[in-house]
Amino acid sequence: MKTFFEDLTKRLGETAEFVGNKANEAMEVQRLKNQIRTLERNNEDDLAELGRVLYEKFLNGEELEAEEEALCEAIQDREESIEEYNEQIVELRGDTNCAACGKSIAKGMAYCPYCGEKVSTSVPTDADFVDEEDIVVDVKETVDEVKEEPTATQEKEEPEDKPQVQADELKEEPEAQTEENVTESPEE
Repeated sequence: MKTFFEDLTKRLGETAEFVGNKANEAMEVQRLKNQIRTLERNNEDDLAELGRVLYEKFLNGEELEAEEEALCEAIQDREESIEEYNEQIVELRGDTNCAACGKSIAKGMAYCPYCGEKVSTSVPTDADFVDEEDIVVDVKETVDEVKEEPTATQEKEEPEDKPQVQADELKEEPEAQTEENVTESPEE
């Protein structure tokens, strides 16, 4: 029994050492990956700064190579599109733009959350509100008008009905004439 516990203790020690080594190895790998990410982010920041410098030269009208100028023009077009989309979002939400900083402010805000400028709010007048009774009356009138107007199928049926009646009348008249002719013929 003593050997069993000695073996168990030895195996537990080996396993603990193995797990400890693997944990240290995983921590070291993670540390190295973090350093790589930091270096990659620094490269991205530097590339972005380089791009900003070139773009500022483009905006200032300085001479750039054709490829650089094409990239700057594409950026400028996208910025204009972004501004248009932001304006559409403001309109959809009912937001307003701050008069001081130009940023979008949610409706109902008294002050701009970006610059602290007081937001001018217009007080709604009676003309801004719609009376529910007026809407109900308008809807009822529209429904009545629609009921009174003949539908497209009704308009098509009416002209067809008249010629059929006329054709039926024409059919009946010759039959009546032939009966008269038949009755008159034997008398002769």
